[in-house]
Order: sequence, then C-alpha cells, then structure tokens
Amino acid sequence: MQWYSRSAPLRGAGGTLKTVLKILAAFVLGLALLIGAAVVYGTYANSSAEEAARNLCANLQIGSDVDRAIAGAQAQGARHRGPLTGDDGRVTHDFVFQGWVFNAGVCRVTVSGGKIRSFEVKLEGD
Repeated sequence: MQWYSRSAPLRGAGGTLKTVLKILAAFVLGLALLIGAAVVYGTYANSSAEEAARNLCANLQIGSDVDRAIAGAQAQGARHRGPLTGDDGRVTHDFVFQGWVFNAGVCRVTVSGGKIRSFEVKLEGD
C-alpha cells in the first residue's frame, strides 16, 4: 500500500505556514497599494478643484457684472451658491468645484450692486 505519490510529495507544517504567510503578505501589500492609490487620487482631485477655482477667479475682473461670472462659472462646471448674505451684511457668491469626497475648490466673490468688488480662492473641506 502506497501512502503518498511521488508527483505530489507530502508537505510538512513549514510548507503550510509559508503559504499562509505569503497569502497574508499579498493581502497586506494589496491593501497598502489600495490605500496609497486613494490618497494619491484624493490629492489630485483636491488640487484640480482648487486650480479650477483659481483659474475662474483669475479671469474675473473687479467691477464686472456678477451675472456674467455666474454664466461663465456654470459653463466651466462649477456649482453656484448665492447670493449669500453674511452677518456683516456682505453679499457673496460661491463658485464651487468638487474635489474628493467632502472637499471643494471655491472661488468666493463679494458683490455690491450686482458688480464684483473682490474675490478669493480657497479649498474648503468638511
């Protein structure tokens, strides 16, 4: 009676442990790569959103009509929030470019009498 085959020799406990460790190492490596890819993409998405907001604000001119700015921003894919009235009475319009998950590049425009008085760019996050 033959207990093992020459083509498939019996493995000792060491061979099984090595296989388990290889599988565990592959899993940990895969998880690390996935997390790294998510971080890289998040950084890219936030940077792109902030750059889009910066480009929009760079093309605005003080004293120009806010309605033209709204139309131009929407044509570039920005969401428009406004008019918003702050506690200090200032009226602003936000042009929002979505970043990754809860972040967004924002071009905030302060308006008086329908004309742009100032603007700023920021990356907002929750």
